[in-house]
Amino acid sequence: MFRNHIKIAWRSLKRQPFFTFLNIFGLAVGMAGGLLISLYIYDEMNFDTMFKDADRIYRINADIKFGGKTMRSSEVGAPMAAAIKNDFPQIESVTRIRNRGSLLLRKQGTVTNTKESNVAFADSTFFKMFGIDLLVGDVNSALTEPNTLVLTKTAAEKHFGVNNALGQQLLLNNTETYTVSGVIADFPKNSMFRDHDVIMAMAGFDDSRQMSWTSHNYFTFIKLLPGADIADFQAPLQSMLETYIFPYVQNFYPGITAESFEASGNYLKYSTIA
Repeated sequence: MFRNHIKIAWRSLKRQPFFTFLNIFGLAVGMAGGLLISLYIYDEMNFDTMFKDADRIYRINADIKFGGKTMRSSEVGAPMAAAIKNDFPQIESVTRIRNRGSLLLRKQGTVTNTKESNVAFADSTFFKMFGIDLLVGDVNSALTEPNTLVLTKTAAEKHFGVNNALGQQLLLNNTETYTVSGVIADFPKNSMFRDHDVIMAMAGFDDSRQMSWTSHNYFTFIKLLPGADIADFQAPLQSMLETYIFPYVQNFYPGITAESFEASGNYLKYSTIA
């Protein structure tokens, strides 16, 4: 039977080569397109699922409408992390990461700078929350001290070599001296952290927005206690508007309340995403 199909296909190709080619080409394109779509869906479904306890980790988002403009932010104000950890008993841990952008790095005693394009600050709880082991260094102390940083394997090999990196010093932008306190494996390509090769300690980071509830610059992640339900966290999360946000905003807009804010057609809604 299969040989007959081959013979028929060959005869068709000889009689009508152009149309046979179009049919084969169309089938190939369709199969390739289906494969690419399947790979894309698989990649999206497995995005950031490689981390330990990924099913208990959520990012805080903010939906905002103000002055007629709407936006969705995957970053929130810096103080929210500490408030969540303090106020909600169902939360096991909280961590933040803040993009810094590009930096020039060079080893002490050298004159050649190397550009690192994706640098971030992170809390000392970052690696433990996501179950990220250090190839070199101690996960419990890697980002606890000011002016320390952790390199990915790729970055460490670029500057020192993995086994020689711990305790080495790097000069950042020719002004700041940081000590390498750890090395981690490169982040997987289907992780939101995949581009970060340098993670700097949030400790000691001098940011005027550290106390601002309305400057949304910090990716903030929560990890639920085992057995806790994220649905039970949503309403208390929104209550932070009354507890923290509007008391802070009243420093700049005396008399404003959540009710008057919403009556003007504005809103600020917090949500979580796995």
